Amino acid sequence: MLDSETIVKELLGQIRLAPLPEGQQGPPPMPIEERPEQQAGQRPALGQGDGPPQPPRMEAPQGQQG
Repeated sequence: MLDSETIVKELLGQIRLAPLPEGQQGPPPMPIEERPEQQAGQRPALGQGDGPPQPPRMEAPQGQQG
């Protein structure tokens, strides 16, 4: 009970102190616009960039050092 109460109080305090003033001003529109851009950019970049490049790069330095 003590943990739940303290957590709730801390969360409510932080939310009320920050989100109320800044949340109503701009944060809502920013995340909405950033979400589609980040998801669309991260998906293709991670699939095409992180897929093949990781193995060859890891093998290249290891082979040279070894």
